[in-house]
Amino acid sequence: MLLFPTVVLALAGFLGVFQLGLVQLQLSRDAFTQAREMSIGNQLQKIPNTKFRSNQDGRWVCVTAVRELPIAMEVQACLLKHGL
Repeated sequence: MLLFPTVVLALAGFLGVFQLGLVQLQLSRDAFTQAREMSIGNQLQKIPNTKFRSNQDGRWVCVTAVRELPIAMEVQACLLKHGL
């Protein structure tokens, strides 16, 4: 009887951490996609609930994706700029 609340709490914690991992993967994909678009000369696209920052350093284009959850998650992707 006392074990049941512990199991439920452990399962809820595991599912919460799993969901944060999925959000991290999604942010990583979005940052890479935006960096790829900027490296070929396109503009940043709008994605709901996600903010993007970009910077260019020489031939490198970097995009940082930020999503505010109970904790702030941030991922950066960098690619070489194509063309001249």
